[in-house]
Amino acid sequence: MQECIALGKTANTSKHFPVGALIVKDNQVIGKGLGHVLSPKDTVLSAEIKAVQDALKNTKSKTLKGCTLYTTHEPAIKCSYAIRHCNFDALVYGSNSHTNQLSSNIKTMLTKKVAKWKNPLKIVSGVLEKQCNELLKKAV
Repeated sequence: MQECIALGKTANTSKHFPVGALIVKDNQVIGKGLGHVLSPKDTVLSAEIKAVQDALKNTKSKTLKGCTLYTTHEPAIKCSYAIRHCNFDALVYGSNSHTNQLSSNIKTMLTKKVAKWKNPLKIVSGVLEKQCNELLKKAV
C-alpha cells in the first residue's frame, strides 16, 4: 500500500487525481496505474483501470485470476466491473468514499447474479486509511 500512496503522490504532483493502484501476482507487481486528469473528455480512465490494462498487457492474459489489486481509494463503480470481469482474487484498499462501489447501493463488487463472475473476491479495506485520506486532502 505504501507504493500505491507513492503513486498517488506522483499523480497529484502532475495535477492528476491522487490515486495509486498496483496489481500483484505471486508477490510481483504486474501492473501499475496512476490517477488521471478529471476531464469530461475521458471519464473512463482511472488508476485501477490503468493498472488492469498494464497487467493484461504485461501478462498477455485475458484474466487476472490469482491477482490482488491494491489501491489507495475504494474503486468506483466503473472500475468494479473491470475488477470482477478480470476475475481478481482480492481487492485491498485504503479509504472509503460514499460515491464509490462498496459504499453505493450498486454492489457490482459483491453480486453473485452474474454467472461468469462466480464468487465475489476477498475485500480488505482501511489499509493505511489515514495516509490514503491525506492524499485527497492535498489534491491539486
